Amino acid sequence: IQSGEASASGGEHSSEEQQGRTRPSQALTAAQWRASIQRGTAGSVGGMQWSHVVNLLVAFCAGYFLASTEFLRRATPPPDSKPLIDSPDFIAWKTPFVHTDTTLVSYASHGDKIEKKVVVQRGELPHVNQIAEIKLKPGQVATANHHMDMSEVFFFTKGTGKFTLDKETRPITKGMTVRAMPPHEHEVVNDGTEDLEMFVIAVAHDCPSTSKDITAKYTK
Repeated sequence: IQSGEASASGGEHSSEEQQGRTRPSQALTAAQWRASIQRGTAGSVGGMQWSHVVNLLVAFCAGYFLASTEFLRRATPPPDSKPLIDSPDFIAWKTPFVHTDTTLVSYASHGDKIEKKVVVQRGELPHVNQIAEIKLKPGQVATANHHMDMSEVFFFTKGTGKFTLDKETRPITKGMTVRAMPPHEHEVVNDGTEDLEMFVIAVAHDCPSTSKDITAKYTK
């Protein structure tokens, strides 16, 4: 019995000794855990340290905020901005009514003494290089040309003639419209007995085209 009690007593002492040995280890582990939390290295998510996860979340939130701010900045016009079509920077905003009877006569750049009356100049309207009434007298030719910075629309209002677009030539009469886009060359001939009249609308490929130097650079 005494040996059993001694054995039991020894077991108790042994258990206490083991607990005494494990407590410092447990205390050390807790201290290490607290230290790891302070360092931001405790635990992981999918193999990533918590500090890395937090840094990624902060970076994502910052990027989202900056992107949203930039989107709103671009989508919201400045308080002093005005619609392009109503801007007084364009002359047509101040003088919306124009009549060909009061428009000065000038001459087209393609051909000999071909009269034209420009009712809209370059820069007066957005997207428009020029709108002009052009008159070809019998026998006159608007020589072949094309423009790389604009397209042209020809609307014929009087007379007859021929229109050549690249290699294709067709007769033209009153009411016909021809749309000429680069790089196709076009030529107009009045082979009739009366004046051939048309309105030509030059549509800019930029907005607006205000530089004659740029136009001349790409004009043949």
